[in-house]
Amino acid sequence: MGRIFTWEEVAEHKVPQTTSFITVFEYLARELAEKEPIRDILVCGSMLRGEHNIRSDVDGLVTYRQEEEGEAIAALQEATIFANSLYVPLELIPVSIGEARLSLHDIKPAFANHLLWAEVTGIIKGHPLGLFRFDHMTTITADTRNYLKNKLGRLLKDWAAFPIMSEKEQCRALRKVVETPLRVARKVLETRGFNVHIHGKKRLVSSYCEMFGGELTKMLVRLQDVDQEYTNDLYDHVFNPNQTGYQTCIEKLKTAVPTVCQFVRLNLQMFVEPITNDLPPFPIS
Repeated sequence: MGRIFTWEEVAEHKVPQTTSFITVFEYLARELAEKEPIRDILVCGSMLRGEHNIRSDVDGLVTYRQEEEGEAIAALQEATIFANSLYVPLELIPVSIGEARLSLHDIKPAFANHLLWAEVTGIIKGHPLGLFRFDHMTTITADTRNYLKNKLGRLLKDWAAFPIMSEKEQCRALRKVVETPLRVARKVLETRGFNVHIHGKKRLVSSYCEMFGGELTKMLVRLQDVDQEYTNDLYDHVFNPNQTGYQTCIEKLKTAVPTVCQFVRLNLQMFVEPITNDLPPFPIS
């Protein structure tokens, strides 16, 4: 199991050596752990068991201070670039400290138990799992909350990996970015009893804005404008193609990523449960 390489990768020797995984681990301990916004680092997987091979990756968990999110993501990007220079896939899940404590994260119980096992030998910095709170919700509210947690986690992970994505991968990720605001609005409206299945895009946007107003409305409208601007630019380039101009359009979409992450986060905060003492700080396997 593991990666499937292209012929080009094989022919050009773009395949990691088994020792490269240890080099990446050492980089995380030497460089990433020294970054001030990074609070905890925990890696897991086959490398800890000595079972990794050239098809493996390095995955794990990183917690950071939300007020320094940009710096934390930049540090993860640097680590990703370094690992990629050795052809090692680095898959670290970024979670802010606040989201860990309020259970607004995307860590599933199965993976949490995987991380729990890895604590024996995989901790590089701190003690991340002590931060995490897990809860249980049901019904449509639970579904929406889980969707928002998953979406935020995926967006942050993609954001951190942007420097090493191919053009095709970036376009796939950017599609998720521009689709997210409306999908989030739809899911949240559904929890308020709004029948999202019989109304179009404009009605969804206007209904969301009427219901929530303020910063959320401004963000949603701005993000929908970004989406529409890209559509308009796309039509222009279909008839008058210009590679440099089109690349500028793609770069504009990338600038929306932080706003989309914040939009998801603010919606997610509507679903924070009161903190009680009857929930274990970490799931027991």
